[in-house]
Amino acid sequence: MDATTRGPARPGTFWARPLAVGLAAAVALLGGCTGEGPVPDPTAAPSEPTSSDPPSTDPPAPAWVLADWVELPGGLWAIASDDAGRAAFSPGGAMEIDGDFYADLIAYDVPTGQQLWALENVRAEVMNASAESAGEVVVSVVHDGDGDLLVGTDWETGEPRWQVPVAELGICREFVISPLTDADVVALRSSAPDCADDSGPSVLTLDPLTGQVREPRLDLPGAAWVSEVGGEFWAVATDDTGLTAATFDPVTGDGETVSLPWSQETVSEVRGDPAAWYWIWPFDVDTAVIVVSTDEGMARVLMDWGSGTVSEFTGAPECFGDRQSLNDPDGRTCLADATFDGTEGISSFSFDGEQYWELPSGAYSGFSVDGDSRMAVFERPMEVSGWLVSTGDDLLTLVARPQDRPVWVVGEGEGSGAVGYGYLAGVDTLVALVEGGPDTTVILTVDASTGEELDRRVEDPMWFTSTDTAVVATNEERTLVRMVQVAER
Repeated sequence: MDATTRGPARPGTFWARPLAVGLAAAVALLGGCTGEGPVPDPTAAPSEPTSSDPPSTDPPAPAWVLADWVELPGGLWAIASDDAGRAAFSPGGAMEIDGDFYADLIAYDVPTGQQLWALENVRAEVMNASAESAGEVVVSVVHDGDGDLLVGTDWETGEPRWQVPVAELGICREFVISPLTDADVVALRSSAPDCADDSGPSVLTLDPLTGQVREPRLDLPGAAWVSEVGGEFWAVATDDTGLTAATFDPVTGDGETVSLPWSQETVSEVRGDPAAWYWIWPFDVDTAVIVVSTDEGMARVLMDWGSGTVSEFTGAPECFGDRQSLNDPDGRTCLADATFDGTEGISSFSFDGEQYWELPSGAYSGFSVDGDSRMAVFERPMEVSGWLVSTGDDLLTLVARPQDRPVWVVGEGEGSGAVGYGYLAGVDTLVALVEGGPDTTVILTVDASTGEELDRRVEDPMWFTSTDTAVVATNEERTLVRMVQVAER
């Protein structure tokens, strides 16, 4: 080990925000609180303060309200939303400009159905405009006649609060606006392979109110593969001398960096050619799995953050198969053979290799988006964490993580067909779109804690997208939107 730079200790719980990509996944982990000791009852009343309790200075928790469905024009895909009932959509139809793709971004006040504003030529991913909500603004890359601008657009007025030429940011122009962007920080992620030859920062942060570049940034040597793990960035970077692993908190700038020379025998096992792909996963609170994939196969090692030592990988290979492995760092479990068509069945493994259960062919747990299975991990208190799957017999089943038993079932005996979901954490509610037949879509709203079906809609075939505060089902004729928002601001 050449050097280890340490910051504050990392929390023991990792979580990930739901992905707002073209078609939302149909696999979810409903978990959290998987450490030792009892899990708190989310329905229990708070304890009364005693005379020895100091007065709380924390602001009261917001009161969230689940709104009813609102109908908007057809063909809208959810891109970003806030906690005040506003959402930004892309109607698709991206066009190419100077080698990049751009699409429109349209914002609505969802409760009233009123269009607030529209932006043209917003940089697109997967043929839809790309943007993230950052408190009072929506952050996107907008093309004008002189090039691309990073713009913070006011949610209410549609006017730019600030704009910065991309060329002046000093980061690879193929950066991604990270989903870690929020009211506290705008986070830009620059990652291989698109940015493998760029010498700029791997993560750049900006003030969401002013657009000013902040001091916290992540600079790594060589080509860096960067991804989001909970509220942090995790990265692996390689150059001619060795491998660097790093974590980085975009708000505080805290993190850890471990530099490892290729001359170290175990490290050399994950030395790849220039076309290699790298990624890094939490294995436990102190250890990470580093994976490299090349044309010749895959190699893995374990790295201890505290000592910087690297050792032979001894975990379950089923849990770290590729960048879209369905891994649950909180519960240290994964779903193996997770596909969207049910041809292989699915299994639950511990990170250490113990198989908890297996469902036969006909059960499935993922939906294919650009050829990849996608998932989200929900941090929420439950008696037991579990995986949301279609067993082949029921519409939705939450299967306990270590035991082969359902936590709850929705649509028992109605057949299989979960194809999209969204989780509205403010009200602990799951909204899932399932296939009710070749010409029918069923939209289920479910209490995520108990599995109680709150309501269902039967519609013509629709596509599904979601954000943290909005779920959206759309077809060419109409778009249905359901949001949560803070009752009092």
